[in-house]
Amino acid sequence: MTKYAITLAALCALAGSAAAEKILEKFEYPPEIAVVHMGAKPAALDESRWPDVKFYYIPGLVLEEIPKTLPQDYKLTGTPEIFVNWYNQAKEALGSFKGGGARMTNRAILFDKLGVAAFDGNLGRADTLVDMISRKTKDPLKDVLKTLIKKGKNAKADKREFKPVDKEGLLGLKMPEFEVVDGAGKAVSINAVITGSAKPLLVIFAYFPEDTNYVNAEAAALTETKAETEKAKSAGAFFGAMAKGAFNAKTAAVKSDLDKTGDELTGREAVISYPKLLDKVELQFFGRDMHAIAPAPAPAPAPEAAPAK
Repeated sequence: MTKYAITLAALCALAGSAAAEKILEKFEYPPEIAVVHMGAKPAALDESRWPDVKFYYIPGLVLEEIPKTLPQDYKLTGTPEIFVNWYNQAKEALGSFKGGGARMTNRAILFDKLGVAAFDGNLGRADTLVDMISRKTKDPLKDVLKTLIKKGKNAKADKREFKPVDKEGLLGLKMPEFEVVDGAGKAVSINAVITGSAKPLLVIFAYFPEDTNYVNAEAAALTETKAETEKAKSAGAFFGAMAKGAFNAKTAAVKSDLDKTGDELTGREAVISYPKLLDKVELQFFGRDMHAIAPAPAPAPAPEAAPAK
């Protein structure tokens, strides 16, 4: 093989690698990321889809819908009790599902290497994650990360005790102690996860429903609204026209909400948005474009040789 042929082969290999996994410009000082799911590990959740994210679960928790609430409201039951109280009291203090940054879903808390919270914010408050603003201090996440990682400083510890409802959030405090379970089913202290991290750790609290088909979530939502419309049409032309207008508005809302997280989300939209949220984490913190990573189709099995006659 000539040197030109070797060079061409090498370039083709590099091009193939770039096509398989596109790496973009990333934030200069990314933290480690841990997602804590409020419940047992959903069977449909594929952790490998987000290679820079570590997943943990709290299997004793059950998130239940509260009937006839709009937007859909939830209550948390089960164990650990300290986490249940933290979720429910913070939510009630700030007004139901639209509780904002104090709600546990979409909440992001950054811990320094000593396990002290340096940032406490909500992932729905900025299109660019590093521009998220912390409660109380109003510091953007990017500034806090530079302080912890580039300058090597730690958060200022606070002497106050943890309370389930606190306007200052967890800033200056350690995480209240409870157990989580990793993807392999091994139980570990949440604070051991935090202090065992090689870099400052951003803990994101999330909820992935067991029955969610993430790929077809949008189609399912639109199918449901269409079914409601057809049912209303059967009531007559007048109600049919009203239903058509409502369907168009609801369809537009579902589509636009696919890219939302945080305070504006109802239960359905939160379900749809979590995979997109983690895709955003991979892209903005690590420069990894998850939509450019398309595994090659499995090769077709070779046809069996015809038996010798």
